[in-house]
Amino acid sequence: MKYSFKSRILVNVLIMFVVTFSFIGLYFYNSSIDTIYSDYKKRLSSQAFNSANLIDEYIQSKKSIVKLTSTAIAKRDTQSDDSVIVTMLKLVKDSSNFGSMYLGYEADGKFIAFDGRIKYPKDGYDPRIRPWYKSIKNSSQINITPPYKDARTGKLTISIAASHNRENRQIGVISSDIFIDDIVSNILKIDIEGNGFAYVADNHGNILVHPQKSMINKLDTNFTKVTKLSGIIENDNSIIAYKHIPEQDWKV
Repeated sequence: MKYSFKSRILVNVLIMFVVTFSFIGLYFYNSSIDTIYSDYKKRLSSQAFNSANLIDEYIQSKKSIVKLTSTAIAKRDTQSDDSVIVTMLKLVKDSSNFGSMYLGYEADGKFIAFDGRIKYPKDGYDPRIRPWYKSIKNSSQINITPPYKDARTGKLTISIAASHNRENRQIGVISSDIFIDDIVSNILKIDIEGNGFAYVADNHGNILVHPQKSMINKLDTNFTKVTKLSGIIENDNSIIAYKHIPEQDWKV
C-alpha cells in the first residue's frame, strides 16, 4: 500500500512532535529533580543552623549557671559549714538538670559534691589532680571537657568547669556534668528526612555527641579539611549540612 505525500508529511510531523515533547518532558523532569534536591539541601542547612543556635544557647546557659553558683558559694564558704554548700550544689544541680555538681579547693584538696560526699586527699581522692580541675587551674576561663565515661553513673558525660574565686583570687574549681543522652534527647532530637540525624563534632572532626554511642570520640574525616563556618558536604551515600558553633568551636 502506498502512502500519499500528505500522509508521509503528517507522519513526519507526528514523529517530530513526539521527539520534541519527549525532550521537553525529560528537561522538565531533570529540572524538577534539581529543584527538589536544591530545596532539600536548603532545609538541611536550615536545620543545622537552628540546631547550632540551640546548642550554643544551651551550653551558654549552663556556663552562666556554673559561674553564678561559684559566685554565690564564694560568699558563704568561709562562714558556713559544708552542709550549706552541699545544699546549694544540689539545688542548682536539680533545677538545672545537671548530672552532677561538685567543688574542689586548692588549699587543702577538699572535695564537696551535691550528694553529700566530702573527701580529702587522705581519703584517696584529690580533686587537684583530676582532669576537670587541672583543665581550669590558674585560668579565668570556663572549660568544657571532651566526652568521657562517668565513674559514678557509667554514662557518657561532658563537664563544664570554672574557676572558683574569692576576691579575684582562685581558690578552687567548680564543675558540673552534662550527660550526652540529655543533649541528644533535648537538643538534637529533630526530624530529618531520609533517616537523617544530627550530631556534634569538634573543630578537629572528633565526634562529641551522636545518637549512636559507639561513634562518640571517633574521628569524622568529613570535617578534617573543612574551612568554612557552614556548608554542605556531598558524598556518594550521604549529604551533610553543617554549621559552626563559635563559642565551643564545635560543628553540628
